[in-house]
Amino acid sequence: MDREQINLQDGLKLVADTVQAGNYLGSPTVVDRLLRDFMSSALSILAEFQDGRAGSEDAAEVQVHALARRYEAIFMGEDAGYVPQPWNSRRRLGIYLRAICPNVEGLERSSFAFFVVIASVIIENAVEVGQGRMLEGEAQRRMTVILNDATKALLGTREGASRLK
Repeated sequence: MDREQINLQDGLKLVADTVQAGNYLGSPTVVDRLLRDFMSSALSILAEFQDGRAGSEDAAEVQVHALARRYEAIFMGEDAGYVPQPWNSRRRLGIYLRAICPNVEGLERSSFAFFVVIASVIIENAVEVGQGRMLEGEAQRRMTVILNDATKALLGTREGASRLK
């Protein structure tokens, strides 16, 4: 076997190992899991606020922003715990997110705003369910739509992303 074939085998093995590691951002399963964790964490912040454990509404907002920054860093390829695909960068995914989540007042980057908007909608839906203004089934349907559209956007497929606007 010549050096080129060895390099190709080594490269293919590295790719296979990366995908199987469970932290490859090109995997729909990994992206879906991360988004579900993000949504769950946003709802935990709401629960802490409602129980009085998160402090003021401003303190809860700070927690949501910190959560959004953490997930923004993951999907922008800036978290060493995850293996990004070339799409996961400010120059690619960041520009795409700017197109689907433009100019959110008071938020410095569209990639950050993308996660803040998702958290805000999830929290708003939960509050409406708690107040009896929305049925739980409708809130679940909306969460599924957001999850599917956000997954597609973060993987670089355009289908469905327009509903996040």
